[in-house]
Amino acid sequence: NGVREKEGPFGEFTGYASSRSTENVFEATAFHYRNGAVYQDINGGDSMEHCRCLSIPREVEFTNVLGKTIPNLKAVHVPVRSGVGSFHCYVSLRKTAEGQGKQAIFSVMGADHYVKLVVVVDDDIDIFDEEQVLWAIATRMQANRDVFIVDSAMGTLLDPSANDAITAKMGIDATKPLGEFASTLSIEAGAVERARKLMAKLTG
Repeated sequence: NGVREKEGPFGEFTGYASSRSTENVFEATAFHYRNGAVYQDINGGDSMEHCRCLSIPREVEFTNVLGKTIPNLKAVHVPVRSGVGSFHCYVSLRKTAEGQGKQAIFSVMGADHYVKLVVVVDDDIDIFDEEQVLWAIATRMQANRDVFIVDSAMGTLLDPSANDAITAKMGIDATKPLGEFASTLSIEAGAVERARKLMAKLTG
């Protein structure tokens, strides 16, 4: 009937309160119920339950989108806590041509306007371990070459840092260049096991 009433603010997945709402007035004319009914809901706001519901569908969506243009895609992760299931995306791939990292970044940003940060790493990085993602950024990325920012892009009103849903987006290509690059240190499993046995003997 076009009637509106002020409501909110409401807790959002970002961990902030938002006053945005439709403010529609709902008028009930009848109630139906049954005994022993179970009503399923989620814990709204900055909770694992809410943010995981946002993260998992995005991971599936981005995997489908990237699979069309990135032949050696390994994994896609939308972190639940640090990216609130919406704003960050990590992609790992086995790079076979220069430019694939940036192609992946553009594809993800074009697929969902909520995403603000996309980081692409090589397939030896576990994107479900953010320490590894940050290590790749620290050791394989140069800001003047591998970081780009898109200004005045479409975002979401629920982002408290955005200005009327206009936001900036950042892509980081933290993949190694093809060709010669420093070797990653590793310790073979047998040596680790021998060291553990030695330590066990010494500590008794």
